[in-house]
Amino acid sequence: MAQRTITLSRRQYRLICDALVNAVNMKQQLLAIVDDGTEHSKNASHNALTMLQVIEKQLWEGTGLREK
Repeated sequence: MAQRTITLSRRQYRLICDALVNAVNMKQQLLAIVDDGTEHSKNASHNALTMLQVIEKQLWEGTGLREK
């Protein structure tokens, strides 16, 4: 496998790190999601989806890639 050098700005590095932290923290929201229709489950589902969108945005910005 060929090695490559990648240069990240401090902001890009921070966004990628934040995305990783958010993904780890999202575990509790995912564990709380059950298909019982309770308010707690609905809130957990909404929070997990919101966090996924935040993570996706952080990774797009952190890697310098643009959405298709």
